[in-house]
Amino acid sequence: MDETDSFQQLDVLYENQRGITFCGAVYFSEKSLLNFDPAPWVDGNFKASPVNIRTATCPDPSWEWAWQRWYVDMNGDVDESGWQYGFSFGFSNWNGRPISLQSFVRRRRWIRQRKKTEYTRDDPRLMNDYFTISSSYVVPKNSIRPQHTGSLSAITDAEEEEIATIPSLLQSLQNCRIDREKLDTLLKFLRFAIAPDISYLLSIKERVLRSFVYESSCRQAKEMLNDVQTKRADLGQPNETGTPG
Repeated sequence: MDETDSFQQLDVLYENQRGITFCGAVYFSEKSLLNFDPAPWVDGNFKASPVNIRTATCPDPSWEWAWQRWYVDMNGDVDESGWQYGFSFGFSNWNGRPISLQSFVRRRRWIRQRKKTEYTRDDPRLMNDYFTISSSYVVPKNSIRPQHTGSLSAITDAEEEEIATIPSLLQSLQNCRIDREKLDTLLKFLRFAIAPDISYLLSIKERVLRSFVYESSCRQAKEMLNDVQTKRADLGQPNETGTPG
């Protein structure tokens, strides 16, 4: 957990997986973790976490979520799904793409911001009256996925909107065959995205623009994002995500 101020906290969870080779393809899964590996989910201090992004709750009633969902931190050297690859979890040399015979494990960083409730701000004495909720880790379905497809287990179930999260948007942009499809995908996301999603998208704008092949398409996408950014500034809406991690 990274403290931002007395009324806001950024919660951090790391998702860990180990890869196995089958018929020449590498499959990553939490079920492949060895005894000396960390837990499938660890907190910001790399200590085993009893909860994951589906079961985590605010620590006590004086807090509430500022963001509606958890986000994959796409900053730094990561792949299109936010994964970093390494030789082992004990090494500090992580790469945004798997390297043959050197990438046996992978991890990705999830973040979610919470804030003090309004009644707590009005009456600080309530900050000491709390209870703690904990939950056991639940193994998600279909946790074994081929390396080349990425793993987007995440914020919402697959039955929900196709492009409702930043990771699903980035994955869709990668899967689109032509720039026109990418522009349509981006426009669809911008039409229905909530404010925190827009804020986070603007913080990784350059990553989005790099997915376009032609300069004219990149320019159109940039105009879309700049237009959204201008409208948010006119409404006095801050960048809620800042610079994650």
